[in-house]
Amino acid sequence: MSWWSACGLPAWFGRNTDARRDTIRTRGISEDIDRYDVLVVHVDQQGVFAAEP
Repeated sequence: MSWWSACGLPAWFGRNTDARRDTIRTRGISEDIDRYDVLVVHVDQQGVFAAEP
């Protein structure tokens, strides 16, 4: 399952950090996100967030 489908985001929704920030700030895009006052994001150590060898 992808992070955007797990958060109830529509298929047209952007897949970058700016898009995530926008939906948290503006609300009204995802009922799943809007139902909470606090959102905690867990990022696995992969890709850009991978630990340096």
